This record gives sequence, structure tokens and C-alpha cells, in this order.
Amino acid sequence: MMWPMARNPDIRLLALLAALVCYGALGAPTPDSIGSVEILIGFLILAAIPPACLIHLFTRTKGAPWRLWAQVLFAYGMSVPFLSGLVSGHPPPLIARDVIPFLFLLLPLFLLPPAGQRMAGEHQKRMMTGVVVFVGLAFSVRVTWPFLTGQTSVPDSGPDPLYLSIAPTVVFAAVMLPGLAAFALMRGMTARNFALAAALAGLGFFPFAAMALTLQRASLGLAAGALAFLLALAVWRRPRRALIPLALAAAVLACLMPVIADVSRSLMEKQGSVGLNMRAQEAAAVFEALAASPWQVLFGLGWGASFESPAVGGMGVNYTHSLLTFYALKTGLAGVFCLAGYLFSLVAGLARNLPSAPLLAVALAVPLAIDTLLYASYKSLDFGLILLLCAGPGAAGAVLLGKGGKVAPKSGLVYR
Repeated sequence: MMWPMARNPDIRLLALLAALVCYGALGAPTPDSIGSVEILIGFLILAAIPPACLIHLFTRTKGAPWRLWAQVLFAYGMSVPFLSGLVSGHPPPLIARDVIPFLFLLLPLFLLPPAGQRMAGEHQKRMMTGVVVFVGLAFSVRVTWPFLTGQTSVPDSGPDPLYLSIAPTVVFAAVMLPGLAAFALMRGMTARNFALAAALAGLGFFPFAAMALTLQRASLGLAAGALAFLLALAVWRRPRRALIPLALAAAVLACLMPVIADVSRSLMEKQGSVGLNMRAQEAAAVFEALAASPWQVLFGLGWGASFESPAVGGMGVNYTHSLLTFYALKTGLAGVFCLAGYLFSLVAGLARNLPSAPLLAVALAVPLAIDTLLYASYKSLDFGLILLLCAGPGAAGAVLLGKGGKVAPKSGLVYR
């Protein structure tokens, strides 16, 4: 796996890390307008792009299959739907709100140099994974802190007016932090490992609390299911080492059972009142909007297009709650085909890395599935960060816990 490299790789990596720290502390996944924070983040990300990525942007090079699909998707997205949006007279701000997330989607293409370029060290790869966890943790703290500090009433705009809790990095952190805590315990019951596990598990409270406060059904359910799967895998691979995290997990669940019961009751009430939030009807409305001509079915309505969505009471909006229906609306079946090839190649990489890096592979698969099918947070920088890690998950699996090669034979949780 390769990370932002050029003649000054450390400077570029630091620029990217600084952008993400600023994003987690001050930014928002889908800001209403571009302010000074967004300009600073954008400048730092641009500074992190290696010249090799721009030089070989349309060059066919040896490497992972996702790169070729990303090149095709970029060429298509910046031509047909872009020109279609301009010709159709769609408002430039709406076109920009579609194009910027499209570029986020292609972060691996812009930040990972082609094969043959200088590669980053292991500590840089761990830092990159760690800062993505930090973004999700920072968003979670920003959602939960007002409630933890005494502001128990929900404000008029809701508990999460910036939609921080639905960011893909939040559910990623919700899986990674407890998983890393279990991994630390499986390395041996020393005072250092126990303290590290306690700290990681404590930090893991914030993502789950943020998702519970905003009743994110898919995120909570899939995160809990992912942790249960990883714990079962650890028991199967290293039964004696897994007994300690298994026992502690059972004790924590027993202590939190009243809270879990209250959250589950609220989730069931939300399920009973809103169901699937009319996702099927929304998809039908997208295809109805495209049905005016075969050209629109094939190439979409262009960036900046809007439609009347039943998921938001029939209002005219320029987004959908699924990555696939969004690209069907804006780029047509041709764009969905390119997108599917790109995502499938990344998912195939996750599947190949599942035996050797199950924690990171599963933690990435959860937000990838949610944003592809259920949530509109695919339009955020966070989703691009998830795809960036998907482009090579095995290299960063031992984040915060030392070199993977030394601990791999002992654990079986992060690595085999």
C-alpha cells in the first residue's frame, strides 16, 4: 500500500494529517457553505497530493484494479454529467455540491501514487489509520459532550444539527476502538496492555453514544454485529487468549443492560414509526425521473439535478439516501457501471485482506455498506477516507499497537 509520497513525503503526509485533525475538530461532513475551515482543509489536502498522482492521472500503470476503474470514473464524471448539468442550466452551487463529493470519492486516485513510486513507512500508514479513527472520535465527542456536561435537553435543531453522527468515520471508530482494546488484551495481561485496552474501550464509548443519541439504527446494528463477529473469530482462532476480552465484554454488557434496553426500545419505536424511511419509494422516484428518455436512463440528469423525493415529504432535493440511486440520478447507468467497478475492486481487496487483517477489513466494510445503500453521508470527505483505507487495509492494521509483524502470530484479531 502506498500513501501520499513525493520528494517530500513527510511534509505531504503531515499536510494530510493536519487537514484531517482540523476536519475532525472544526469541520462538518456536509457544511451548508464553504467557510474558512473548509478552505483551510481543502488547501491542506491539495498540498498533500503527490505530483506523481497528477502526472499519471490518465496513464495506465501497473497496480491494483481499482486504479483503472477510478480513472474511468473520473474521466466520465468530469465530462458527461458535468456538461449535462451545465447545458441543462442546473444552478452552479448545486453542481459544485455534487462535484466536490465526487472528487472525495476518488481520494485514492489522488493520494496513492501508482506502483513503482516511493512507499511510506509502517509508522506513516499507522498514523493515517489513526487519524481517520480520530476524525470519527472527534465527531462523536462533539455530539455527546453537550449531554455529558449537563445539557440534557435536545435543542430545537436536534441533538446533531451538523449530522456528525452519521459520518462514516464514526461507525468506523465504533468498531476499531473496541476491537483494538480486545487486541491489546490478547497480546498479554500486562499493566501496559490493560491500561491501553481500558483507554481504547473508554474512547469507544463516544461513537456508540453519538449513534445512540441520534438513533442511527443501521450504524448501531452493524457496528454491534461487526464486533460480535470479530469476537467470535478471535475465540475460534485463539480461544485461550480471547477468554479475557470475552469475559470483560460480557461484564460491560451486563453493566450497561439498562441503557441498552432503553436504546433498543427507542430504536424499535423509530422502526415502527418510520420503517425504512421510504428508501424503496425514493428509488422508484429516481427511476421515474429518469424515465423521460433513454438518454437520461443511460447518462442521467447531470450534476446539480434535483428531484422530488418521497423520503423528505416530496420536497425537491439534489441527493438521495443511497450512493447507487444518487449516481443513477446524476450519471445514469453508465456512471453506475463505472462506480460499481470501482467499488467492487475495493471490496474485493477487503475480502482478500479479511483473513490477514479482519479488524480493519470489517471496520471498513460496515461504513462502506451503510453509505452505499442507506445513508447520504457518501457525500462527505469521510467516505473518501474510508475508500482511501480500503485501497490497502492490511498495511495499517496495527495502528497504535506496534509493528504488525511481531504481534501477528500471537493475536489473530487484527492480523492472522
